[in-house]
Amino acid sequence: MARNKSSPAKLPPGPVPLPVIGSLLKLGNKPNESLAELAKTYGPLMTLRLGQVRTIVASSSTMAKEILQKHDHVLAGRTVVDTLRTLGFNEFAMAFSQPNQHWRRLRAICNTQIFTTRRLDSYQGLRRLKVQELLAHMREKSQTGLPVDVIEVAFVTVTTPKV
Repeated sequence: MARNKSSPAKLPPGPVPLPVIGSLLKLGNKPNESLAELAKTYGPLMTLRLGQVRTIVASSSTMAKEILQKHDHVLAGRTVVDTLRTLGFNEFAMAFSQPNQHWRRLRAICNTQIFTTRRLDSYQGLRRLKVQELLAHMREKSQTGLPVDVIEVAFVTVTTPKV
C-alpha cells in the first residue's frame, strides 16, 4: 500500500530511508531473505521507501490475511498509468477499475459467464494449440543461435490467429 509523503497517518516502523533511493539497498540480491531479516527487527508489518514510493510490507501470512480482510477497500484502488488513461482503458477494464458498482458488475459477469469451469474447459483445445505454437516459435528462433526475445514470442503467440 503506497502512501503520500504528506500523509498524517501513523505508519508502521521501518528502516530509515536514504535520500532518493529510500530503502532499496536494504533489499539486496535476495529481497525475500532481506525482508525476512528486516521483519525480525521491525515486525511483521513495516514501512519501506522504495525510491520515492512509501510502501507498507506485510511479511507474514497472518498479517497479510488481516490486512486483505479488513482493509481490502484501501488496497483495491489501482494506479493507472497515463497511457491507459489516455486510451480510456481505465474506464472499462476490470483490472483498472476502482472498487465501485461498475467493478462489482464486471466481477459478477466474470464469475458467472466467463470464468466458469465449463467455459474454461471449452478453451482447452485453444490453449493447447497456443502452447504448441509458442514452442514451435521458440524452436524456430532458437535454431538461429541468437537469444530469444520472450516478449516477442509471447506477443506473436497471443496475437497470431491460427489460419
